[in-house]
Amino acid sequence: MVHRDDERSARLRASGAEVVVADMFDYRQVETAMVGVDRVFFNPPHHPHVLDSAVAFAVAARRSGVEAVVALGQWLASPEHPSLMTRQHWLTDKVFELLPDTAHVAVDPGFFADNYLRLVPTAALLGVFPMPAGVGRNAPPSNEDIARVVVGGLLDPHRHDGKAYRPTGPTLLSAAQIADAIGEAVGRQVRHVEVPRSMFMRAVRMDAKRLKADMFFESSLRHYLPEHALGTWEVGSPTTHVRDVAGVEPEDFLTIARRYAAARRTVGNVVRALAGSLLMAFVPMHRLDRFDPCSSILNPHILGFPASRHSGAASTPGPPTARPSRRSTPTTHRRRTTKERHMSDTLTHSQYSAGDSRRNIEDALVAAGKSLNDLQPADLVLLEDFHTMGRFATRRLVDLAGLGPDTEVLDSGSGIGGTARYIADRFGCRVTAVDLTEDYCGTARWLNRLVGLDDRIAVHQGDVTELPIADTAYQVVFSQHVQMNIADKQRLYREARRVMVDGGLLAIWDITAGELAEPDYPLPWADDPRLSHLVDSDQLRGIVEASGFEIEQWNDLTEQASTAMQTILAMPPNPLGLHVFNANFTEKMKNLTIALSDGRLHAIQGIARARRP
Repeated sequence: MVHRDDERSARLRASGAEVVVADMFDYRQVETAMVGVDRVFFNPPHHPHVLDSAVAFAVAARRSGVEAVVALGQWLASPEHPSLMTRQHWLTDKVFELLPDTAHVAVDPGFFADNYLRLVPTAALLGVFPMPAGVGRNAPPSNEDIARVVVGGLLDPHRHDGKAYRPTGPTLLSAAQIADAIGEAVGRQVRHVEVPRSMFMRAVRMDAKRLKADMFFESSLRHYLPEHALGTWEVGSPTTHVRDVAGVEPEDFLTIARRYAAARRTVGNVVRALAGSLLMAFVPMHRLDRFDPCSSILNPHILGFPASRHSGAASTPGPPTARPSRRSTPTTHRRRTTKERHMSDTLTHSQYSAGDSRRNIEDALVAAGKSLNDLQPADLVLLEDFHTMGRFATRRLVDLAGLGPDTEVLDSGSGIGGTARYIADRFGCRVTAVDLTEDYCGTARWLNRLVGLDDRIAVHQGDVTELPIADTAYQVVFSQHVQMNIADKQRLYREARRVMVDGGLLAIWDITAGELAEPDYPLPWADDPRLSHLVDSDQLRGIVEASGFEIEQWNDLTEQASTAMQTILAMPPNPLGLHVFNANFTEKMKNLTIALSDGRLHAIQGIARARRP
């Protein structure tokens, strides 16, 4: 689907594509274009009303029975970013997540290689790479690699359902290294020159025609430039997502740069480049500080978009406290910065998942003779409860919570969803499952569908210390083997209290520190001490009470847990155990069992009631 018929659409037809000319903001045209389409790639338009087009596509996809949507977004999109584009990318992602019967794959790159390579003509002519990059680094992906990940998602959407991929290049590069690569591509020495952001934005304004940069583009770009200097793009980078999804190694930056190195160093070109540099001193940047908050950001006449698309150029409010992704938010309790969050998340992801949980579980089920077309919840018992004593512990904790068919339940830190499925199947109630690990969330959704419980369970990827949930939404919150990875435990339980009704129950099954020395690693929740944040039983109880709860039961089940774990270890190996998707799990279980037996670790079961104000 294209906006207009031109030489680009002609090239698509020549390649064998069926081309439809349509307006992405006209729902009827979108719906008509989607007839007979099974899988959709949503490439968001560069437009202040991008959210309108996303909603139109989501509604059309739902009505047309589209099987899968792969959507291009942004790696660090958030509802608090100062860029309107970024905030709308975040909302767009949430819109597609709401489609109940449609696979959703998010492709969320960071700062593209293309953004740097727009400066190739300047580098080729003048030997400089002017960029306000600071000391930050990036592993920028090529447009082609981003497209390869998109295609991989379209070819096998159900394997990638619920996942968010961030394609990157293979290596983190500083601005000086990027300049060196550009220099090699254009055949001359190029050096990086750190320029003020205001000067860079003036250059963008002067070159707006070539860059196709309207004020909306400039408005977004000026908020992205500080992220580079803050080190935002290097967090969690590089990834293996190009190889994981597309099956090829990502392109290195030099290979990409050589495709862009077409500018010729002629006397005329050099003179024009020098003249442009001199003129820059007299051309002010646009007053984007006035542009962002006022109604003109949605005014079609200023932006140059057809007025028929925008009736009433009302103001678009921004977040109360807009901040770059790398900055922390000032609140009553300190939020982690994005870099801290992503560094912690990267460690946690590496601990719990290598990205192949679903495939490994599927292989194990088939090897065990289970039919994926007739799978029952009981078939998953041995591989879905990722905590000490497994289903036995879950059943005892659930019995204490007193659930019924109308109870609204949250499983906070849900893993692949074993507890959520057990509760939904046993009581018929609705359960929300939240887990940090994207791989686990995708696996949970897949298993929910296989056993016919996806209509009762909603799975969300999120941080349990910043739950993506409204206040007072649940009567019961389960937290099993979660706090061992979390240093700020008060924040964990305050979040549980926030989303809980007055008088609601918090059900806890966790490991605490014992009286002796540190346990041996690896353990099921930590390959090394960096990921383990244990406190003793009394400290944990005090933190729960200080977070707005009254303890009703606090049971030390260490002896039972030790006996049960020793029994499990003595049994013959089962093809459907937790080892299926957890590396080195037998050694972890042995270390846990020994530490429970000798008192270095304790197992605690607790029920706490939310205090009324």
